Amino acid sequence: MVLPVIFRLTPDKRIFGLDALRASAILMVMMQHSSMWVSPRFTFFHEFVRHYDGVTIFFVLSGFLIGSILIRTLETSGARPSKLWDFWLRRWIRTVPPYVLALLLVMPLELRHSDFTASTYEPYFVFLQNFNWTHPPAFIEAWSLAVEEWFYLLSAPCLSCLLACSNPAMGYCWRLVYF
Repeated sequence: MVLPVIFRLTPDKRIFGLDALRASAILMVMMQHSSMWVSPRFTFFHEFVRHYDGVTIFFVLSGFLIGSILIRTLETSGARPSKLWDFWLRRWIRTVPPYVLALLLVMPLELRHSDFTASTYEPYFVFLQNFNWTHPPAFIEAWSLAVEEWFYLLSAPCLSCLLACSNPAMGYCWRLVYF
């Protein structure tokens, strides 16, 4: 079967269709964030922004791309705890340092200009801000990163456990590592 050009891998292993989808999601998020500066008289713009959600597209793309990386890694290297740690470290090295830097920059500004206290930010350091707290206005977008980090944390052991349980060559003792 020959795939249409937009779904073929380029030499640098990128899929043009996914890049186009990512670009449209970026535009949708930018439009949502800028809608407060657009006059309410432009009802078409506000209706469009309200009905299309770029963040959802990002979640789907992220789940697909990161999930395929994880599945490929587990299939080629086996479902070993060391591979799980490697996966988590690669993800966290890319996401956690910029997040913590942004958090440390936003916290003093937010504490100075709002009713939130320093304890408001404690759940943010362990990605628990979505569980039962009101988000400070200056860092309201952090919910999406918390969802992403919990996806990394929970999906990797689940996939690795499924792979270990589905492989009869792996002994019973090896399966116990995951339970």
